[in-house]
Amino acid sequence: MTDAVVVGAGVIGLTTAVCLAEAGLDVAIWAERGPLQSTSAAASGLWVPGYTSDRELRWSLVGLTEFTALLDDDHTGVRLGRGLGVTDLFDSPQEFHEHLPELELVDQAELGDRFPLGWWSTVPLIDMPRYLAYLSRRFHEAGGTLVQRHVDDLSTCLETAPVVVNCTGVGAKHLADDDEVFPVRGQHVVVRNPGIDHWYMEGVESPFWTGFFPHGNKVLLAGVSQHHNWNLLPDPADSESILERCAAAEPRLRDAEVLGHRVGLRAARNKARLDVEHRPGGRIVHCYGHSGFGVSQSWGSAREIESLCTGVEEAPREAVSP
Repeated sequence: MTDAVVVGAGVIGLTTAVCLAEAGLDVAIWAERGPLQSTSAAASGLWVPGYTSDRELRWSLVGLTEFTALLDDDHTGVRLGRGLGVTDLFDSPQEFHEHLPELELVDQAELGDRFPLGWWSTVPLIDMPRYLAYLSRRFHEAGGTLVQRHVDDLSTCLETAPVVVNCTGVGAKHLADDDEVFPVRGQHVVVRNPGIDHWYMEGVESPFWTGFFPHGNKVLLAGVSQHHNWNLLPDPADSESILERCAAAEPRLRDAEVLGHRVGLRAARNKARLDVEHRPGGRIVHCYGHSGFGVSQSWGSAREIESLCTGVEEAPREAVSP
């Protein structure tokens, strides 16, 4: 009998499966879509520290350690990138700024009137398709198996394994009957890199924000954060807006060759969920709702699940289901 079934093959599910398999468990991933078809494959791949709770910040810092350890392996798609973050959400450094490597605050006079706070930092920048392929190889080398299948009831997974880890992202809205989950649609335009070597990201209240993230010979241009939008098709109007805003921020991007488009649905929630639900036949560990911090927090939440499943640590519990 399999020790654990992980449902979902995005960065949260795949990282969790790697941790469990490398801890010696017999692990299977069940997913309707593979890692390269997941929302994670469309992500910018910038490590940023989550700041919505102490727990999520801790997960992010575990991620910083794990990603830093992967820098020497060219096959991981992980490198250090220096870049500029700006925001209109607050006008002074916050607690999470203390954890940004090589932090350098920008003088207000250089920012203009739009942004009250800006900073340069050097953080992990992850080429997500390459990284997901690396994690997939690592999972298989640890003895794990990935099965393409649709799951419409988590209880059926307990017929195969006593532990089921629900990493279905926005799909948990229906699969876990969680009304707190909602999609935040993101879209990137992928262009040929005209020589950009730094990243740029805005943190704003608006659903339209500007960012660019270089990954070798391509740059991901952003972006949108559209709440409750389930559309997985590229929107030409969004693409045009993204191209214009990024060109205004970095003129070298104005005539960059468009290589493609990426769309994904981030799983948003008032806070990420990681807890245990006991059902007849075993237990379900729910892990989803990381919103825009999924890549950053993936290792931290996965290590917490590893500790839970190997008997080192207890996670919060849900009521026993009938």
